[in-house]
Amino acid sequence: CVQLGSGWSHLVAVCENSQDTYGGLPFALFGWGRNDHGQLGLGSGSPRRVPLPANIPLPAEEGSLLTKGGVCKLPGISCGSEFTAFQLPCTGLWVCGWNEHGNNGIGHCEDVESLLNLPIPVDG
Repeated sequence: CVQLGSGWSHLVAVCENSQDTYGGLPFALFGWGRNDHGQLGLGSGSPRRVPLPANIPLPAEEGSLLTKGGVCKLPGISCGSEFTAFQLPCTGLWVCGWNEHGNNGIGHCEDVESLLNLPIPVDG
């Protein structure tokens, strides 16, 4: 893996992907540790504790990083105590996790269990 981010009790990693998996993207995202606020981005109904690295699913809906085309560079990671943000140069910021104080910047204060795109342009 080429990058690691750490929160209070969760970790996320960006790993290079040389195989034709994950929608042909050059990277894969993994997370492990506590997930009680969705900070691993594994989706609703996912385990609250993840003892081994789990693949973080990338959204496939219209307008997501999988449908915009082009090649994304490797993302950047930033973790708060119980939330995670990924910077994807081709599609902006993606957030998940604890949002009690609106720290995910999505217009409400509910936790986010799956990666959610913020339409903020990101250079890089």
